[in-house]
Amino acid sequence: KYTDVDKLPYGVNAIVAIASYTGYNQEDSLILNKTSIQRGMFNSLYFRSYEDKEQNDGSSRIYFGNPMNYKDIIKSNTMNYDKLDKKGIVQEGSYVNSDDAIIGKCGEETNIDGNIVNKISGKTVNFSTSGIVDKVIVTKNKDNLRTAKVRVRKNKIPTIGDKYSSRPGQKGMCGLVLEQEEMPFTKDGIVPDMIINPHAIPSRMTINQL
Repeated sequence: KYTDVDKLPYGVNAIVAIASYTGYNQEDSLILNKTSIQRGMFNSLYFRSYEDKEQNDGSSRIYFGNPMNYKDIIKSNTMNYDKLDKKGIVQEGSYVNSDDAIIGKCGEETNIDGNIVNKISGKTVNFSTSGIVDKVIVTKNKDNLRTAKVRVRKNKIPTIGDKYSSRPGQKGMCGLVLEQEEMPFTKDGIVPDMIINPHAIPSRMTINQL
């Protein structure tokens, strides 16, 4: 038996209670212990990488740059460029969403008046996503053109509406996150990490769940 949370071994199984409780775990719904979530239960990290390259086809060149360093610019969109460094790459540790540029690109073009202007564009994370910039890598090829790779980290914490599945395939939606003091407990004082409903087993027929 482990009484000190800090001494729990890595990979400990969750303590599961099979009971009808509060009505929020009806059918195959789950009730999760809020304190267990705060200890890290079911917390996950999701990584997504983005890449962009400089271009030079002889007639025109598109290169990394921060729009704040240029005059006479034309923006092709309304994204936010404030989180770019002087080289046009987002800084590690920055929080970004789909409105923020993670890579800024500049290229010269001639407008209808014959003047040379800097056309600004950029790359963002996918729409409606966000996260912390975990790692930035910039390399050069034989033509001295740079390639930037940005890895964005998203910390996902369990909450109501998340879907889970056990190894036997017993799927269930989180119906409630309950404070530990409101959870049931055994005569020995053991508080479960999650509560599943006994009605979920015959309806799903996941016999291995038992």
